[in-house]
Amino acid sequence: MRYHLLTNIKALSSHIYNFVHTRTISRDEYEWRKKSMPREILWQNLVDHEDEFLKYKDNTVATSEFHEDLDHGLALHTLNHRIPLISTLILRLFGLPQSNITKSEIENWRTDIDDMEILDGVGMFIAFGKFELFDIGWLEVIWNYILVHLGLKRLHCFRTEHVHKDWTHDGVFRINMVADFGTGIWKDGTQKWCPAALIQKLMEENQAEVHVHLGDIYYAGTRKEAERQFLKTWAPGKLASYNMNGNHDLYSGDMGFFHTVLAEHSFIHQKRNSYWSFKAKSWLFIGLDSSYYSDAFFCTEGRIVDPNQISFLQEQTKDHKENVVILTHHGPVSSDGSEELALWTDVTHALGFEPDRWYFGHIHNGMFFKTTILGDVKTKFRCIGCGALPYGLGAKLEKAKNEGRIEWYPTKALENPGPGQARRLMNGYLELEITDSDYQETFYYQDGSIGFQHRLETQ
Repeated sequence: MRYHLLTNIKALSSHIYNFVHTRTISRDEYEWRKKSMPREILWQNLVDHEDEFLKYKDNTVATSEFHEDLDHGLALHTLNHRIPLISTLILRLFGLPQSNITKSEIENWRTDIDDMEILDGVGMFIAFGKFELFDIGWLEVIWNYILVHLGLKRLHCFRTEHVHKDWTHDGVFRINMVADFGTGIWKDGTQKWCPAALIQKLMEENQAEVHVHLGDIYYAGTRKEAERQFLKTWAPGKLASYNMNGNHDLYSGDMGFFHTVLAEHSFIHQKRNSYWSFKAKSWLFIGLDSSYYSDAFFCTEGRIVDPNQISFLQEQTKDHKENVVILTHHGPVSSDGSEELALWTDVTHALGFEPDRWYFGHIHNGMFFKTTILGDVKTKFRCIGCGALPYGLGAKLEKAKNEGRIEWYPTKALENPGPGQARRLMNGYLELEITDSDYQETFYYQDGSIGFQHRLETQ
């Protein structure tokens, strides 16, 4: 971690010079920044998140089961106290506010909560372990996002080639789909293997025609992380692999996504584009980039507002309005199905109709919805964001199931849990089996057992 930060620091002087004097940027990069929040709002958002964290910290027991949106609650503290002083001083030149949290306060609080296994509303662990909410590794996210946002690190241009492939295949056409998978191999407590290693093995043994990753390489999708955390554990499909652009990929300027992952041979049919489509049997699958033009803080909500993707959607569905599947990193509804998000409106307005299926990740859990705030729509929503990160059963999702919005979510406990893992659930991936008359979904846990299965007759 310190090595990556120091590498960025050494380049800062030239970054700043280019930014002030000679910097040229692509039109896409300019448009992205122009509509992004002003610097003052960026800093104010971090202040607001710290305030929320302090409110939570003072009432840990009372709010532990339902509190969420603590992401970046320690960002100001980290930027002021956990990175080299020269980096902090440079960021202060750009307006970085002081933090109201001291190192000793955090260390004392960490001691108090380390063994409590507290979950937020959607099942993320509020703790300091690997890939948990306050893991110091998320510093890579904050650091890279701010550098890109301030113009001190380059954002890859948005590619606009329309990519489509008709797959012809006798018999069953299978698709393996996983999301939020880019953790690489890591030491998962007392477990012999981490979730990514187990799911890689399953997808290799159960190799399908096409393998799809719905986005996110951790921590910030850098080129080095793309190689180590994703490509080394990715199991290619027999015919092709496809990858989606997640918000974590975007944090480092999308360089790992475009330059490293999409250059790998198994993704050749994607032609280094972040949106694409393919047809399998009578079903049309359309993968969209919901991250690049997101206008949300830290790109946490997806949007499809660019003319290239809108025209692509309309072009692909001009003569194909049935058996349409949308794939995005972000979801079109909130984690409990109680809110309609802008992404739903963006896509359905462009299409002019409702797709049959919508698969997404981003929320680090699994939710197969029965109904949502959208009411009586034909679209079946499937979140499969439980591909590799540690998670548990969030109270918000449990409440949504009791109220009839969620049909199923993962409940299988981790076998032989070690310290801090008693509430952990097994990760998993989704398999689709498509024939001329059937469309079947099967969710597999990391131990190979089936968690959910649904069959649709198409004739």
